[in-house]
Amino acid sequence: MNKPAHRFTLLLAVVAALGSVLFFPHIATATPTWTDDTQITANGATTNQAPLFLSGSDGSITAITVETVSSTYSVLARRSTDGGVTWGAPTVLSASGVASADATVVRLNNGHFAVAFAEASGTSGVNQIRLVTSSNNGLTWGSAQTISTAGGAAYAASHPHLAAFGTTELVVGFQQSDGAHDRAIVRYSQSQLQSWTQGQTLSASGSDARFVTPVVNTSGDIVVSWILVASDTTQQTQIAGSSNWSTVTTLTSNAVAGVPHVPAVVALPTGAFVVLWADPDLNPSYTVTARISSNAGSTWDVGIPISSTAFPNEITAVVTADGGIAAAWSMGTGGYTYIQTSYSSPTSTPSPSPSASPSSSSSASPWPTTTGAGSAWSTPLNISPSVTGQFYTNPQLALSPDGKVAMVLNQNVSSTFATGSSVSTDNGATWPQGVQSITSWQSSPSSISSVSIGALTGQGFIYGWQTTSNGNPDKGFVRVYGWEASSSSSSTPAPTLPATGSVLWATGLLSIAFFGSGLIFWAVTARSRARR
Repeated sequence: MNKPAHRFTLLLAVVAALGSVLFFPHIATATPTWTDDTQITANGATTNQAPLFLSGSDGSITAITVETVSSTYSVLARRSTDGGVTWGAPTVLSASGVASADATVVRLNNGHFAVAFAEASGTSGVNQIRLVTSSNNGLTWGSAQTISTAGGAAYAASHPHLAAFGTTELVVGFQQSDGAHDRAIVRYSQSQLQSWTQGQTLSASGSDARFVTPVVNTSGDIVVSWILVASDTTQQTQIAGSSNWSTVTTLTSNAVAGVPHVPAVVALPTGAFVVLWADPDLNPSYTVTARISSNAGSTWDVGIPISSTAFPNEITAVVTADGGIAAAWSMGTGGYTYIQTSYSSPTSTPSPSPSASPSSSSSASPWPTTTGAGSAWSTPLNISPSVTGQFYTNPQLALSPDGKVAMVLNQNVSSTFATGSSVSTDNGATWPQGVQSITSWQSSPSSISSVSIGALTGQGFIYGWQTTSNGNPDKGFVRVYGWEASSSSSSTPAPTLPATGSVLWATGLLSIAFFGSGLIFWAVTARSRARR
C-alpha cells in the first residue's frame, strides 16, 4: 500500500508561542519544585496505567485515565483549568460496561485531541481499536469510531500508538491477531478522520508483533517499527516505511533473548528518520546503535555505535528545539541500573568510532556519509549513580518549547522505592548533578509503577503516576512543576547514597510527550515495556 496521495506536514516543534510564556521557578539551578500529590482517579477505583496528558490552546490540561467504573475498566477524561491542581468531573469515553485498556493520546496539528484505546466488542468480547476526538480542548467528545481492521472472534486488536500528520489526519499502528499470531498493522485517516485506509499488514506470519509504533516526517512519509517475537529466545527489531511497505528491514541479525529491546524512532526537520535500538550484533553486545534513512525507510545506513557498555533498555529519543537529537536509556544488569544520555548535534559530521565497529549485519555498507543529526553522537554520560544495589529505570521526559527538558524516572535504592526528577535548561546539553526525589520513599516495590510526563501550556510540567498504598488498589496521582511561584515540594529526601558512583553532567536527553504553547504535538503512551 502506498502512502496517501497528498503529502502533509507534521510540525515536530512549536512554531509560535501565542503569547504564553513558560514559568520555571529557580531555573538557574534546574531544581524542580513540585506541588503536593493530587489524586485524580475516583475513590475506590483502580487504574492500570499512569494518567496521560493533553494541553489545550486555552491553557487547560486534559488527563486521560483507564480506571474502574462499576468494576469495569473504562477510559475517562478530566479537565483542569488551574494547571493540574484541581480537576473537573470525568467524562467516560469508552462504552459503558465494556472493558477497555491500552490508552494512548495525541494532539493533532489543528489543536484537536485524539484518544485511542482497545475496547472489548459488545458481542464477542474481543478487543478492537477505538478512537475518540475532541475539537474544543476536551470540553466535549465525539462518538467513538472503530479503526482496527474487521475480523471475527479470533482477531483481537490491542496496543494502539498514534502519530499526527497534516492538519487533521492520524496514523495508527497496532497489533492484531490473524487467528494464530499478532501482526503489525498500520492505517491512516483521510478526509479529516472520516475514513481510513485499508489496514496494511507489515510483519510476517508465524510470529507475534509487539510495540507497533508509527512516526511521520515533515513530508508525510511514515515509518513503523515493531518487535517480532517468535519465542522467548527469538525477538528481533524490525522497521518499514511507506515508500514500500513490503520492504521490511530487520535491524538485528541475531535473535534477542528475554525482554524485547524496543527501538526509538524520530523524524528530523530534514525529512530523514533516525532509529536507535540495542544491537546484539555489536561487541559489546546490545550496544545502543543509531541508523539513518533518507528515503522514507526504504534503506538504512550502517549502524553507528553510541554506547560503550552493554545491556541498555528503555531507549527513547526526541528531536530537540535546535534540530538535534537527544536520547536516553537505562543501562546495567544484575546488581545495579543507571540512566545514560547522549546528544547528536544538527551539525554533526560522521566519523568511525575508535572503540566499536559498524554492525556486523551491515559490515559491507560504507560508514554514513549523511551529515547532521544522527550521524555522530556525544560520549554517553550518567545522570544517576551507578552503584550496586541502586536501580534507576523507566526514564520519561517532556520538552518545553524553549528547550527545557524535564525527566522523571523510577528509583530503587536499597529496596526503598520512589520516583525522581531532573530538569535541563539548555536543550539537554547539560544536567544538574543528582536526581531529586518527588514521591516519598516506600518499602513496597509495587508502590509506584508506570509514570508519564507532559509540558503545560505556559506553566511548566505535569507528572502522573499510579501507585498502591498499604495494599489499597492502584490509584492515579499527579504533581505539577512551575504552576506558581509559591509552589513548594513535599517530597521527602532520598536515602543517603554511598560516596562512590558520582553523577556526571549529561549532554542530552529526550522527550516522550511534547506539549507546546498553542500548536503542538508528539505522541505519548505511558509504558511499562517489560510487562507487555
